[in-house]
Amino acid sequence: MQIRSQRQTLQMFASATWQSFVVLTYPTGLPADHIYATGERASYTSPTNIGAYIWSTLVARDLRIITHGEAEGRIQQTLQTLARMERHA
Repeated sequence: MQIRSQRQTLQMFASATWQSFVVLTYPTGLPADHIYATGERASYTSPTNIGAYIWSTLVARDLRIITHGEAEGRIQQTLQTLARMERHA
């Protein structure tokens, strides 16, 4: 019984963590760096945050928090946005 309870607790934390990414992410597929105390999202991100978002999307899919199709759509949106961005060499 204890193992089941631990799994449920971990699933609850994983779902809550995923929801934080949902709130942080703009329709462009890029996650904001943070949320201000006012609830407003930052207008910038970082390569680290983008990587964490993609990784978290895959984990959410693997834990069945989101569907395979939703994960694919989210990652595709992120990659399409990145492909359109200006680059500096």
